[in-house]
Amino acid sequence: MSGERKSPRRMRPAALFGGVLAAALVAGCGKGDDPDRKVGITGRVTLAGVPLIRGEIVFIPDEERGSKRIDCPMGNIAPDGTYTVELRGEGGAAMGSYKVMVMATRNPVEIRPDWVPVWIVHPKYTQRHTTDLRVEVVENPAPGAYDFDLSPP
Repeated sequence: MSGERKSPRRMRPAALFGGVLAAALVAGCGKGDDPDRKVGITGRVTLAGVPLIRGEIVFIPDEERGSKRIDCPMGNIAPDGTYTVELRGEGGAAMGSYKVMVMATRNPVEIRPDWVPVWIVHPKYTQRHTTDLRVEVVENPAPGAYDFDLSPP
């Protein structure tokens, strides 16, 4: 060897994107046994005031604010920026505190080792430990309570 330093191994982007979604589903989310009634959640996601045209939104129970739930309601973002959250094929989510992750890329997600995400949103929103989006799901929310205006990358 000629004394070259090997660079640290980088995680493949396709695995990272898939891993982020899988982590949301596995690490803090699953089939809950709590029979609490779900309430409907619809909202709009914008990027610097302009509707986000695609992506996914995931509500993760916020343990830091006392949430003991394990279910993670999620939804797809429509071209007008609107979304509706579902949990196991049923609309809504249980009331309580949630962190919110938004994942949206300019390039289609491909399950290939060389795929690199080109984020539309700031990467902080794509991970449960870095997102600063939080919401309290209540029975009668104020208009716009589930709307989010995100920062660009």
